Amino acid sequence: MLVKIAVLIVIQLASAHGGSIKKRSLPPGLPQPPNDLEAVAKRALCPEGGGDKDAGCPYWKTLGFCNPGKGYLDFMEETCQVTCGFCEARPTPPPRAALARVNEYECLRAHNTKRAIHGARPLTWDRSLVRDAEKWALELANNDEFKHSPWSGQGENLYYVSRVSSTPITCEDAVEAWYDEVKDYPFNHPPRTVFDVKGKQIGHFTQLVWKNTEEVGVAISVIKRGLWYSTYVVARYTPPGNYNGKFAQMVGNIRSGRSSVSAY
Repeated sequence: MLVKIAVLIVIQLASAHGGSIKKRSLPPGLPQPPNDLEAVAKRALCPEGGGDKDAGCPYWKTLGFCNPGKGYLDFMEETCQVTCGFCEARPTPPPRAALARVNEYECLRAHNTKRAIHGARPLTWDRSLVRDAEKWALELANNDEFKHSPWSGQGENLYYVSRVSSTPITCEDAVEAWYDEVKDYPFNHPPRTVFDVKGKQIGHFTQLVWKNTEEVGVAISVIKRGLWYSTYVVARYTPPGNYNGKFAQMVGNIRSGRSSVSAY
């Protein structure tokens, strides 16, 4: 009689607490949730600075070193936490772009050397243009895009390189690439717009040597995704160039004599 009363009390207590005892049971054939400490650790993220610390971890696992019976467990817990399943690797944060140093003197000299070839006056360096260029260079890199910014009353040249080498790309590299379009510019029959030379790009070159442009600012951003280093060069100009119908007046032909150029 006492046994029956005890069983009745247990059942009533289970019902009074939301049937907690029944909720712990699963349909036949399904595994029970693991309760051991090792299983809980496997579901946890590795601590800051944790995770695998040696490229040999996968090989050591094939030798059974994650097994406590092998005698290497302490070493593997310290060195190969992810491979042995002691914790989960922390998610890798997305890469973020950084600004690279721009040699102001060399960048300005590169611009003005090309401008002198076409009879255009030297540019001066403008730090407000640099700040605008920096914002756009970082936005392009972080968003993995390559496009012109919305119209802001400034001229803009862009240059992009992606490669496995970490050797820095410079402003001078970009200027050379922009100026290379000179070979496609029809000096004898100047276009009305940058789109009039079919199948060719000329707009970077024409902005570079546009006669009434006076200031320039340049920024460079770099981001690493996997093995690839992507570099974005953004140059901003005021007053902007490439106005329709103005190419004949604002883009000078190559001068026969070339004078030395000062950067400032």
